[in-house]
Amino acid sequence: MKVNRELFIREILKMRGNKGDQYCRYSGLNYNFDWCAIFTSYIMREVAGIKDFPKSASCTQIKNSPFAIPKVNRSFKTAEEGDVILFELHNPSDGPDHIGIVVENDNGFISVIEGNTGNNDPNKSYVAVYTYSVDNTALDCIIDMSDFFTDEPIQNTEKPVIKSSEAQLREVFKKIKELLLSIEI
Repeated sequence: MKVNRELFIREILKMRGNKGDQYCRYSGLNYNFDWCAIFTSYIMREVAGIKDFPKSASCTQIKNSPFAIPKVNRSFKTAEEGDVILFELHNPSDGPDHIGIVVENDNGFISVIEGNTGNNDPNKSYVAVYTYSVDNTALDCIIDMSDFFTDEPIQNTEKPVIKSSEAQLREVFKKIKELLLSIEI
């Protein structure tokens, strides 16, 4: 079953400002490592329900996983909300070193929610949204997640509330009163 993209984005944006401890616990590792990849794994596996997404603390392992390889591309201009984006910030020969999830693509600018940002110390870093030009040379690739999301309208499963007019309510109360008066005690 596909996940509604709008609801998914709304839900993950609530995580802004979170520290990494819950995501590191999810990985089973100590809380003293760069946790952007395990944050992305947590979001895709636990929030979106994509159990085949790699549970990894390594950006390179995620990019090179059997799950991701057929979905990897460099179409930054066509990246959609929910796509995973990888960054190469340091040494191209060692693979991507940062990862996040696209939350908006607007006129050549991609906004990405990322874990392990804002501080060089993983114990003090947090979840934040940053915006990049699609021409930014730090962008490494996109993992196309469109097979898992839908833009179909959200089905309302709640029953509609029927509003009664004041006259209808008076009639109901009149019948209740008549019933109560007719009961012998």
